[in-house]
Amino acid sequence: MIRAILVDDEKLALQLMERKLNDLGSVEVVRAFTDVESVIRELKDLDLRLHFWILN
Repeated sequence: MIRAILVDDEKLALQLMERKLNDLGSVEVVRAFTDVESVIRELKDLDLRLHFWILN
């Protein structure tokens, strides 16, 4: 299974992306973040292979 994080400043977009990835069955969303600072702080402690970043 692929372990992933999601990063987007819109909570609704995060929820939609997480739902779609969970429906695939081969992707586990480990965490979802709404700000980059939180990601940077916690990234070293996360065991994952895939990052989805949507930045404007």
